[in-house]
Parts: sequence; structure tokens; C-alpha cells
Amino acid sequence: MTERTHYVELGVAETATLVEIRTAYRRLVLLYHPDRSGDKKTTDRFVKISEAYRMLADPKLRSEYDSALRYRREQAANRERAQRAPRDTPQPSKKSSPRQVGDEAAKIQQAAALFASGKYDNAESVLRLVLRTVPNSALAYAILGDISRQRGDIRAALTHYSYAVQFAPNNAGYQRRYEELLTQSTKVTGRSYAEAQKPRQAPTAIAAVVIALMLIIVSVSKDAPLFPGIEVVDTWSFAFLLMLFLSGIALGVSAAIGGFVDHLRSLLLGSSGRSSPFMILAILGLGFFWLAALTYFATGLAKDAFTYSASRAFAFVATAAIAFTLSAWMSGSISPVQAMLWSGNLIWLGTLCGWAIADGFR
Repeated sequence: MTERTHYVELGVAETATLVEIRTAYRRLVLLYHPDRSGDKKTTDRFVKISEAYRMLADPKLRSEYDSALRYRREQAANRERAQRAPRDTPQPSKKSSPRQVGDEAAKIQQAAALFASGKYDNAESVLRLVLRTVPNSALAYAILGDISRQRGDIRAALTHYSYAVQFAPNNAGYQRRYEELLTQSTKVTGRSYAEAQKPRQAPTAIAAVVIALMLIIVSVSKDAPLFPGIEVVDTWSFAFLLMLFLSGIALGVSAAIGGFVDHLRSLLLGSSGRSSPFMILAILGLGFFWLAALTYFATGLAKDAFTYSASRAFAFVATAAIAFTLSAWMSGSISPVQAMLWSGNLIWLGTLCGWAIADGFR
């Protein structure tokens, strides 16, 4: 079976010149571009062709790719020779020493910890050092994919995940992350690079209408307080609680289905299995939403760790909390101060629930 390399994707020799690579790419674009073929099934093929061209047209990226390719082939050849050689014939070993393997594994764990704390630049630097020694480290590429994904760089994330899948073809987690991004990047720009689809406005418009109706219900409702003995929420009614949670559900579902946010599971956990910074913020938001939002904003400024999914989620919930505060003020029976302080908690909980539910259908 032919090895599926970037050269094979473009149908060129591994010694092909840049002119030959460009010519092959332009020919394939005419055949597989979604806008030309009209067949959605060609999208996957076209994204692979575009990714192959992006890697091979850049001398630095091509050099890195060729090095990884040679390393993988050398390892496969060594395994094949070991299987064919007589058992009593000593074979030279090119494997890394246990100490070296342990050092690289420790570096990967260090990078995973840096990623979990939101130090993306530091984590990336450590992983680049690892790949100089072990260019076929699937986990290193997968974590690099997580970093690019958090930054919203779909193209780079697809590249890193594709390497992770190549070096660990039986890892379902890497395959799932690659396929998730692939389904979110069916738009191809004029430079033939895959990028995230533009969010769909219809789900958002529907959610806005639903939440507007809930705000009206809260503003005219005169229900009795549900927790008269608890000072921080002693003016809240059952209707107010229900509207907050349901509005969060509407926000989460519309944001996920509309494509405003990434998959929640991939945002909460990295490829290494460690929790991401968003996991901590998500839990903190259940106790005090505004503190979680402030922490996210401060961390993003300090470490340049803003992500498009988290930013949109916090912005949506904050907007809804302010809207319900105004609605509580109009009702005359619910304290606007209490609404401002604590309504974000329930909306945040509903948003996470709706987000998770919608992920199951996309």
C-alpha cells in the first residue's frame, strides 16, 4: 500500500522542485476545489491537498516534514530488519537511551503542565525542543495542535493533528480532534488555506428572540420569593431562576450549533488528558461568574491566552446577565443588585449544559 505522504497527495516526486509542486497543486485545485466541483465530498480531499501544498511550498516547513518522514521510515526499516534477521545475530540498535527517552517524556509532561496553566508560548518552545530529538512524537504534535486550536489558528492545528494521527494512527483521541476541526473548516480562502467556517446567524437570532421573551416574563412577573431566608437571593422567585437557567441553555445551544464556539470537550481537556485553563474557569464560573470572567480577562492580558470560544462564551453570558439585571429592575420585585451579582452563575451553568447537549448533534 502506498504511503500517504504530502508528496503523494500532490502526485509529485519527493525531489520535486517548487515549480513542479505549484504546477501539480494548481492542476488539482481545478479538479477538487469545492466551488468548482459542487461536490461536498471533495472538501476533505481538497483540504489535504491544500495542507500538503502549504507544507511543501515553504522551504522551512518542507525541511521539517522531510526530516520527520526520514525518521519514520528509518524506524520502520529497523523494525523490519529486526523481524527478518536470525535471532542469534546481534543487531545494532539506534534506539534512544532510556535516559534520553525519560528526558523527552519529562519535557512533554512539562509542556502539558504549561499548557494547562495557559502558558502557551512556553509550552510551544518546550515541544519544539522535543521534536528536534524525537521528530515522531505524536503527543508533542497533538499538544501543539491544542495550542493552535486555543489560539484559533485552524490551519496550524490541522497540520499538527495530522502529524499526530500519522505517528499514532490507532489513537482515537487524536483522530477525533482532527476530524472535529476538519468539519469546522470546510471554508477555503483564496490562498487555499482551510479556515473556520463563519458562524451561522439563524440559531443566534432564534436564541435572542427566546431570551427576549424570558426577559419580558421576568419584568412583569410578581411571584413570591423562593428563598426569603437567604439574604443574597431573598428576592428571587422560581420564575426568575427558571428563566436564567433556560436562557443559558438557549445561549449554549445556539453558540454551539451556530459555530461560535469549539467543541466543549476539546476545550476542557487537552490531548495529554490534563485539564485546560478553561476547565478551571468553567468550575469557578459556577460559584461566581464575574470572578471567573475577570480571571479570564486578566490571564488573557498577562499571558496572551485569549481563545475565541472562551471569549465568546463569557461575552454571551455577561450580556445576558446584564439584560436580566435590567429586567429585574423593571419588575420592581427582584433586587437588581442580587441579579447583577449572581444571575451569571445560573446562566453560565445553563450555557455549559446547552453547549454539551448541542455538541452531541454536530
